[in-house]
Parts: sequence; structure tokens; C-alpha cells
Amino acid sequence: MKKFKAVVLAVASLVISASLAWGASNPATTVTPDQALALLKAGNAQYVKGRVLHLTAQSQPSVRAYAANGQNPYAVILGCIDSRVPPEIIFDRGLNETFSVRVAGNVIADHEIGSIEYAVEHTGVPLVVILGHTKCGAVTSSVGYGYQFVSAKPRVAIPHLEVPNPPSIVETPVGSGFEPTYINSLVNSLIPPMEAAFTAGMSQAAMVDATIVKNVTMVADELWDKSPLIREFVEKGTPGVRPLQKVKIVTGIYDVTTGVVTWIPWAPPVP
Repeated sequence: MKKFKAVVLAVASLVISASLAWGASNPATTVTPDQALALLKAGNAQYVKGRVLHLTAQSQPSVRAYAANGQNPYAVILGCIDSRVPPEIIFDRGLNETFSVRVAGNVIADHEIGSIEYAVEHTGVPLVVILGHTKCGAVTSSVGYGYQFVSAKPRVAIPHLEVPNPPSIVETPVGSGFEPTYINSLVNSLIPPMEAAFTAGMSQAAMVDATIVKNVTMVADELWDKSPLIREFVEKGTPGVRPLQKVKIVTGIYDVTTGVVTWIPWAPPVP
């Protein structure tokens, strides 16, 4: 019986220890939104000069050990999946400094909004970055589809493309040139900024550049419109994590040629 009790106590001790280790976490960052943005700007400046510092230090056991105990990043970056635009490299950031949410065309839907809400609410991230980039393949392909409609005289609204309708595939008329793929959902998400970016006489190439810029501000607008939680934290701050410290949303464009991130002015939409 004594041996049985000893085994039970030992197992209980291990379970409690594991539970404590699993639940352990680093305190929320004390970095302010402005300080977080300054860190990203400084890191991008280092990257442009070819002096990336943080990535080479991430192999240190002490860095991994601290990160393994929890996370306290200071920025969440919604960017494109483009292989030329990894946020951690272009901002010269390391482990436990940024959340990275990546999707083609840096568009936003429920999962992306939920990921940003998680970063802000559960870990106290003070800065939300919506990051687009030049030569974006998703935008270029989408404009290739939509330009014919907005440049028509009279101008025509860009029609949405069909997407698969589980569990069966939507049949597309023969000869339409567009199969019902999930890629079409990305095009559909980019239709609003395409239509908003176009002006009379604009070339297709110019429309690509204008859409890339318009997209980041409209994504920020959409995040603001759809997430009461984000609006509350921007207007009132993060309860219990950073009293009176308001979250900030910023937008920017990364140039794949120069490596420079240009920050685009954005403000919450006026009701």
C-alpha cells in the first residue's frame, strides 16, 4: 500500500509540475505601439544595409529557452505569402518578437481577423501591421482579370468568380476560361481595392501599383469594421494587460527591389 501511495504521489507530482510548466508564460510586453513601430523601422533600416543582426542570434540556447516558456511579442504583421517578403527578415526580428499572419495578397477574412484578435487580446500585442508589397503576384493576376471591366466605357463592375461549393464542385460554363478554384476567393477579396484604385485612363501596370497601396488601407478598414474587439483595444487600450495603453494599426508597402518599407498613412474610418 505504501508503495502504491508513493507511486500515486510521484505521478501526481509529475502531472502538477507538467501543468505548471505548460501554463508558464512570460509577462506581456511593456513595449508601446510607437516603440514597437520604431523597432520595426530600425530593423528594416538594418536589413536594407545588409546588416541583419537578430537571425544569427536565434540559435543561442538561452534565446530558445526563454521563448519556450511563453511568448510576449510586440507586433502582429498581416502580410503576403510571397517568398520574398518574410517579415522576420525584412524587419530583422527574432524569436518571440512578432506574430506573422500570411496569406496571398495580404487579404483578410475570418481566420486572419481571429489570429490578429488572439495576438492582441491573449498576448497583449500593442501594434498591428498590415503589410503589402510591390510586384505582388496575387494583385497582378487579379488586376489582369479585372482591368478589362473597369477600363471599359462605360465602366463595368468587376464580376465575382465562382469558387468550389463543397461537397460538390460548381460547374463553370464551358469556354469561360475560369475554373471554380479556391484561388478565385483571393481574386474576389481583391475586387474592392481594384475598383477603388482605378481612375480613368489608368494603365494596367499603374492599376497594379495603385491596387497594392489601396489594398492595405482597405484591409485595415475591414479589420476595423469587422472586429469590435480590435476597435475597443485601439480606442480604450488592452484591459488587464496594458492599462491605458492603446493598440495601434499601421499600414505599409515593402519594395521587393530596394528592401525599403514605406509606411502609408491610415486612420480609423469616420462613422
